[in-house]
Amino acid sequence: MPAFTIPIDVRFNDVDGMGHVNNALYLTYLEHCRMRFFTEVAGSKSERDFPFILAHAALDYKSPIKMNAQPQVKMWTSRIGGKSWDFDYEIKDRKTAVVYATGKTVQVAYDYKLEKSDMLASPLLDLVKGLKP
Repeated sequence: MPAFTIPIDVRFNDVDGMGHVNNALYLTYLEHCRMRFFTEVAGSKSERDFPFILAHAALDYKSPIKMNAQPQVKMWTSRIGGKSWDFDYEIKDRKTAVVYATGKTVQVAYDYKLEKSDMLASPLLDLVKGLKP
């Protein structure tokens, strides 16, 4: 399966007094991409069904996103471990191809009933293994 890509609509509320998207919202855009992947592709009914917790998030800002931009978020798996995996991201303009940011998150398979981390096993393993850049 190729990388998962979604368009992002820049809302008026996203833009700060400097005329660009507030830096904190870049991580929200990544979160939105993860959420859409797990609900649309993995079949989760809501975020309560997500079989993981987020352990780490990092972002490198490349260019400001302005109100008239047309960003999209592309997400793929870059590393798979025994209990965790990394998603890498690129936020890029659909029209101009300007890269706004790159990022990485680390997810840990998690059993919410037992309240502890779990081994990354099928079908979750198969699902994340399939996301290629």
